[in-house]
Amino acid sequence: MVTPRRTAAALLLAALVALLGVVPDAHGAIVPDYQNSPTSTNAFDGLISGTDLVNAGQPSFSSVVSTVAPLVFPLPQINDGAGGSSGAFWDGSRLPTTVTFTLDTGINLGGYDITQIRSIAGFSGNGQAQSNQGFELLTRAVGAGSFVSHGQFDNVPFTPGSGMPAQASTMTTLTDSTGVIASGVEQVRMVLIDHGYSSGTWDGSFYIEVDIDGAPTAAAPVIPVSSYVYDGSGPGSQPSTSPAFPDTSGIELTDGLFPTSTAFGDSRWVGFRDDPPPGPGGISHPQVTFDLGAAHELDGALIAYLHSTTQAGGTITAPEEVLLSVSDDGASFSTPVSFTAEFDHSGGDQVRSAMLDLSGFTGQYVRLDFHNSSQWTFLTEVSFTGSPATAVIPEPVTAVLVTLSLAGLVRPLRRRIAERT
Repeated sequence: MVTPRRTAAALLLAALVALLGVVPDAHGAIVPDYQNSPTSTNAFDGLISGTDLVNAGQPSFSSVVSTVAPLVFPLPQINDGAGGSSGAFWDGSRLPTTVTFTLDTGINLGGYDITQIRSIAGFSGNGQAQSNQGFELLTRAVGAGSFVSHGQFDNVPFTPGSGMPAQASTMTTLTDSTGVIASGVEQVRMVLIDHGYSSGTWDGSFYIEVDIDGAPTAAAPVIPVSSYVYDGSGPGSQPSTSPAFPDTSGIELTDGLFPTSTAFGDSRWVGFRDDPPPGPGGISHPQVTFDLGAAHELDGALIAYLHSTTQAGGTITAPEEVLLSVSDDGASFSTPVSFTAEFDHSGGDQVRSAMLDLSGFTGQYVRLDFHNSSQWTFLTEVSFTGSPATAVIPEPVTAVLVTLSLAGLVRPLRRRIAERT
């Protein structure tokens, strides 16, 4: 039976986590740059981008939401690529608030490398009060169950004693000493903080624009899947898929085609219904076994699924757990490993993806057992990354021992032959 093999890097990481209680940061240090203008609201308009990752209309941009609505001006003006008086204003009573930008991972499954974040604040009328800004920056990687904080950044150059001219602005630019703030990112979150200074009439911050620059994260080599079967049955059999949402061609989980919407009726969804046989469907806990054609050292797995709170009475949900095991021969499988935190059950209708870390797993066959107590589970794509497994070559000492052992066997054999002759 094949058992997961932990790499040296994985063992080191586990040791650091156990001893220090922290995960080492793969990147360097955030480098903040704080600038301000005490005389102009539009001093930094020329630096606003209309093509950054979260600019409205860009294919990489999916949505922006805030936990508290702005007092005036709509939230979408915070990423519309415009300057001047376009933006969103939160007064002190509405701060702190959380603004979350979601990137489209349907076109870039591995997420995005974030290289720069720029926030511009300012207003005419109470400029030096509402130009001050402060926020905590967090990111969430594709498939991660939680956000990672990168620190709090305060650009507060103006105080009540500075005269409070009518027009002013500030600009906070964040980069990283390695060039990349975070990799594989699906969401960027800013927790906007009340800086505490007031013009006497208005306090809070007026955010003119937030730009997030970066590029798609380079994808690891995808392993071509030779075939897959459901519930351990023969090729082409689909005992667990619902008749209404079948895997008609037997390749829909690995054809690289995604649904064009969140509507469960899209033909690219494969649906599993919680109706035990002989009900109209199978069960919503399918087991799928993938044949990778040859043994591979695995890096990760991507599972794209549907989570919907508005369709089918809210009974289409993300998997609650996936059990993963590997095998060399398709018969004897390793002890299943559970993945739960990678699946997102929050929010509304979305095509979502979970990234499973498979570092240290080696095998030709990968088995996934999906567990879900909801009525429906909908999947669209499953893929694996990694590289062909390399043959184990004996170490020099081992080779010497083997040679000596063979020599020890040869000498008695020669002696017997000599005695007979």
